[in-house]
Amino acid sequence: MLGTKYGVSLVVIALGQAAAAEAVFALFRYRRWMPGVTLLAALAVGVVYNFCLLFFYY
Repeated sequence: MLGTKYGVSLVVIALGQAAAAEAVFALFRYRRWMPGVTLLAALAVGVVYNFCLLFFYY
């Protein structure tokens, strides 16, 4: 995985996605595990992923 030309960007994108999801869960102080919070975290991950695609590939 790290031996390809996408290795570094793959790690950066994965860390960004994890940070986005954790930020949303931290916003709700890890106390609410409702579908709305999970969907908000998924939306944040999607936004970060699209930003990374624009930054790394386009």
